[in-house]
Amino acid sequence: MYLKYCIFAALFVLVIARRQSFTAAGTLQCKGKPAANQEVVLKFTDPLLKAETVAKVKTGANGSFKIAGEKNDKITHRAYVWVEHKCDPKNRPNCNVMAYFPIPYRQSGKTFNVGKKELSKAVYYNSCDDIDA
Repeated sequence: MYLKYCIFAALFVLVIARRQSFTAAGTLQCKGKPAANQEVVLKFTDPLLKAETVAKVKTGANGSFKIAGEKNDKITHRAYVWVEHKCDPKNRPNCNVMAYFPIPYRQSGKTFNVGKKELSKAVYYNSCDDIDA
C-alpha cells in the first residue's frame, strides 16, 4: 500500500504544471532620446520555438518600462522581451526593426534588469536590410 502512494505522489509531481513568472524592467532609447510610447512585449517560447505573447506595455515618457507575465505548463519555456520599432540606425524610412532581449531562466520569479538599451544598436532584425542585400 505504501508503494502505491509513493508511485502516485511521484506521478503527480511529474505531471503537475510548473509556474514560470518573469518580470523585466529597463529603459529604451532611440538615437540618444527616450523611446516614449513604444510597445514592449513579453513572450515565451517553447522547445519547438513557438512564441506566445503573455504581456504588452508601453514605455513611459522617459522610455522606461516594466513588464510581467507568467505561464503554467509542464515544459520549460524561454522568456524574452520583444520590441518592434522604427529606430533604424541608417535613418531609412519605413523600416521595421526588431529588438530581442532574452531573460535568463534563473531570473524566474525575480525582476530582470534589461538596462538602458539603444534601439538603433540593439537590432535583431531589420526589414530594410533585406532590401539592401
